[in-house]
Amino acid sequence: MAGVKGKLNVLSIDEKMKILKFLDENPLMKKSEIAVKFGVPSSTLSTIIKNREVVEHRFLSNKKAGKSRKWTFADMDECVKKRFTQCRYQGIPISEQMLQRKAEDFAKELGHVEHFKDSNGWLESFKNRHKIVFRKLCGESASVPESVCEEKTSLL
Repeated sequence: MAGVKGKLNVLSIDEKMKILKFLDENPLMKKSEIAVKFGVPSSTLSTIIKNREVVEHRFLSNKKAGKSRKWTFADMDECVKKRFTQCRYQGIPISEQMLQRKAEDFAKELGHVEHFKDSNGWLESFKNRHKIVFRKLCGESASVPESVCEEKTSLL
């Protein structure tokens, strides 16, 4: 990693914990070798070691929070994901706004309308939960096959 300028690589708490665990398991290994092994500058490794308590605290906090959180509208979430998957599988372009509208429709159908808000925050969380990335489609890839339009007009 030495000599590489201009690239900012932010390590997650999990990655920092892996480095600290490796340090504990290999106390005789030079810090510079460990930095090279994990692809981080020596200064970053020193900062991780210096802030060990903070890193460990955040790691434990994240694990506790992850275990206690539950998605409230799992049934609706599954319906939206299934609809999204169907559209993608059939080559039908679907936008973020269309997905939000569909989520609102499912919320009404499943009786979640009073508690559910199809906000941008919900959309970001949904995309993160299901590892969905929206990309801009251009040209032929953006067009919908005519056979799908004729057969599946009720999809959206």
